Amino acid sequence: MGPERMFRPLFRGRVADMDEPKDDWKRAQGFDPSEPGIFDNVDQAAIDAADARGMADHAAGRTISNTAVIRWLTDYINGNKRPRPQPGE
Repeated sequence: MGPERMFRPLFRGRVADMDEPKDDWKRAQGFDPSEPGIFDNVDQAAIDAADARGMADHAAGRTISNTAVIRWLTDYINGNKRPRPQPGE
């Protein structure tokens, strides 16, 4: 006995319909699956430029250590309002 016959009384449709995604809500919102997503078009030049700026900031000491940020956030959450950490800390 195949699944079509077993489940027909329960679902009154093709069993394959259960496996197909129901994308009507996406189409109603203007979603087109043939359009590229926001992460499909990668601008490698922009990524490389951002990496170069970040590396230059790090080399020049214009960064704040994770330890300093965690210390500041912990104090802030506990009600001790301190000035935010400065680059080089």
